[in-house]
Amino acid sequence: MKNKNLVINNIGLIIRPNIDHDSLIIISNLIGWLTRRKKKVFISPNKLGLITPFLKKNSSLVLPTENKDIFKKSDMIIALGGDGTFISTARNIKKTSLPVLGINLGNLGFTTEFAKTELYEAVESVLKGKFETYKLSLFKATICTPNGKNTEYFFVNDVVIGRKEVSRLINLSVNSDKETIYNLKGDGLIISSPLGSTAYSLAAGGPILHPDSKSMVITPICPHSLNFRPLVVPQDIKIKIQPIEQIEKIQITLDGQEAIEIPPGTHVNIEKSKKRPIDVIKNSEKTFFFTLRNKLTLGKK
Repeated sequence: MKNKNLVINNIGLIIRPNIDHDSLIIISNLIGWLTRRKKKVFISPNKLGLITPFLKKNSSLVLPTENKDIFKKSDMIIALGGDGTFISTARNIKKTSLPVLGINLGNLGFTTEFAKTELYEAVESVLKGKFETYKLSLFKATICTPNGKNTEYFFVNDVVIGRKEVSRLINLSVNSDKETIYNLKGDGLIISSPLGSTAYSLAAGGPILHPDSKSMVITPICPHSLNFRPLVVPQDIKIKIQPIEQIEKIQITLDGQEAIEIPPGTHVNIEKSKKRPIDVIKNSEKTFFFTLRNKLTLGKK
């Protein structure tokens, strides 16, 4: 989809938590490049404090803004970091039709579409309206407590149900909309999206899903029996996970970034979110299989 009618004057920068010297220089040069083109740049105050000494020229177009307000005020978001930065950005977007440009400043960069060497070419193409986006769906985990209080959380890659502390195995009842899938005894369980299938789930023995496959993966973590294998299920079903005889402290972890302890008697529902998908700016030179070959060395001898 071309976006020639989208006018971009306000650009939000979401930056990885830990910034090395080289990244500070890259980001400061990007800010200078944007302000010379009369674009407003929104950046969190603490990150701006780190970057200011590297700026060649101060500009009134650089506006210190808290992250939650960056999403509201921007016409586009540039996520500068690694996959974690991109995923955190996607989870926190609430404004519709807000395109996200992921720039990899880290090592692997499986999810982020562009390398740092492609930064200026990518941003210039976006500003000229010469770019395409793909839709990234969010998934939802709802914690349902015995008192009837339900709390929703969102994830991009995966949700993990596991022990809060290292101790004994846990028992989990895993169900679909209509029937029991299995009762699992082990270290925990991963429910991953197609995008997240190349993350923790893959390391735990799960399959790789193509991002266009409308599925989820249920991957046991160190099951007590070899009878428990990863399962690929349609993403339009609801998965219900209920701890059985909960003795250990159990928590859910969202995208490896947010952990919530669940009290006894609680169950967790996992499903595809009905929220509007995120518009991710696509790298036309990068395909899924290209990424598998070059990032995960798939098929190399």
